[in-house]
Amino acid sequence: MRVRWALTLVLVAGAAEARSSLDTPGHASTAVRCDEQTLAACTQRRVEALQRLGATLKRAAGQQPAKPPTDPKARGELARYDRWLTLQSERAEKLVAEGQRAIGAGKDAPERQMSFNLQYLQLQSQMQNENLAYTAVSNIMKTKHDTVKNSIANIR
Repeated sequence: MRVRWALTLVLVAGAAEARSSLDTPGHASTAVRCDEQTLAACTQRRVEALQRLGATLKRAAGQQPAKPPTDPKARGELARYDRWLTLQSERAEKLVAEGQRAIGAGKDAPERQMSFNLQYLQLQSQMQNENLAYTAVSNIMKTKHDTVKNSIANIR
């Protein structure tokens, strides 16, 4: 399970480009930049990153651990995590469709691309917040496990 979560985090970090700035106010089609790229190029890059992310999350949700957990609570958590991966994959796929519509929007493209990029950054932020929560719980669980393991070792 940790391998899949680590893979998820790597992909989210790889798909996360969050810097945008305005060069000339009032000229959305030429002024909005993402790093040193135009808005259209940035949107295209983010759509491609989301496509990779969605596919990887879907594959990860379908993977089974080498040794399935025997504890019913652990199986439940694994199933919950798989559902979360599937949900995130679906969210990425929906955002990909929005980005593709924004790229081909014609004269409304800059506004739609800006909307897509805002949604992209919101998704990125939500996933980062979920990562922080997961990391906190994971660290607490590891500490508890290590404490119990050391206590057992000290008894022997």
